Amino acid sequence: MASLSAVLLLIHISLMATTLFYYPSHAVGQDVVEQVCHQTEDYQFCFDTILRDPRTPAANIEGLCLLSVAITIDHVRAAVDKIPGLLDQATDSVDKQRMTTCQSNYGAAAGDFQGAWGSASSKAFHDVLSWVQKGANEVINCENIYRQSPPIRESPLTVDNHNVVKLAGITLVVLGMLGAR
Repeated sequence: MASLSAVLLLIHISLMATTLFYYPSHAVGQDVVEQVCHQTEDYQFCFDTILRDPRTPAANIEGLCLLSVAITIDHVRAAVDKIPGLLDQATDSVDKQRMTTCQSNYGAAAGDFQGAWGSASSKAFHDVLSWVQKGANEVINCENIYRQSPPIRESPLTVDNHNVVKLAGITLVVLGMLGAR
């Protein structure tokens, strides 16, 4: 039979958990999302991306940092999954070389954003800043490889590249709000 102190402890834990779920004052509201998004490169992209995610209503500002990194990881993984098909479609050695470079860039970016996730989970927000900057730079390098030498072409990953950079920008704004910039 359970002791009285064990029952009281269980009740206390239940009340604490209930408090966390029923008092959303710690969660960011639409006004905070708007405040973040107004500081980004693309307000509408930011607003739609953050509010569309079902995890947003339960997130506090630290959770918004984790969420923005998680969304970025999802976008990076989608691009990584797309690259083998793009390599198969490449018609000449220059395109194959460039896409192989992008594959390497995105592999590094995936590792960098995973590092950002780990640091955000540990609330090491200054480290998150460094990881996010490194990951974004890898994606920028993928974009730039198509512009550095002839033949100048648009990358098949341009939309993905720009979206990852915009997502990194969202994380940087949130980090600024957390005092990590």
